Amino acid sequence: MNWVWINIIVLWIVVLIILLLVLALIRHANQNIPQNDFNNVDTLSPGSKAPDFTAKSLAGDNISLENFSGSKTILIFVSPTCAPCKEKIPEIEKVRNNAEAANVNLVYVCNDDGNKDLINDLFKGILHEKVLLIDKSNNSFMSDYKIPATPFFCYLDENGIVKHTWFMDKKWDQIVNQWKSAEKAS
Repeated sequence: MNWVWINIIVLWIVVLIILLLVLALIRHANQNIPQNDFNNVDTLSPGSKAPDFTAKSLAGDNISLENFSGSKTILIFVSPTCAPCKEKIPEIEKVRNNAEAANVNLVYVCNDDGNKDLINDLFKGILHEKVLLIDKSNNSFMSDYKIPATPFFCYLDENGIVKHTWFMDKKWDQIVNQWKSAEKAS
């Protein structure tokens, strides 16, 4: 009988050791996975003057930074092949009225990869003058605005000064909540 209990105890000790080794391996593996360090992303600095640009709207008009002079504008950088962009655009459109009530223009900036079907699907139901198309190979818009990935936004004040620029994350949510709060208060 004693041997049975000793074997059971030894078995549990072995199981415990194996479990600890597995946990140590998982921890080690997770530490070696490269993490995106978004703290070191080089973007336009708040307070800096937004670079001028030229682009065509989806409606076919030539647009530059001057077209937004005198109004707050958020340039939302997206791509027709970006899955997070496809998820985020309907969310953005839900708050467009809140933005407009706060006197903020929401303007999409989309790299034109030549696939008009993808672009039209991405912006179905959105006013075409609210979408700018850029040819990345022929236009420095994305590099001038230091866009590391999409979806990304750049918030400009009435004078074309950068207020904020970052990924569509908590800062975006804070801005949207400010619009909603302001609308409820009025």
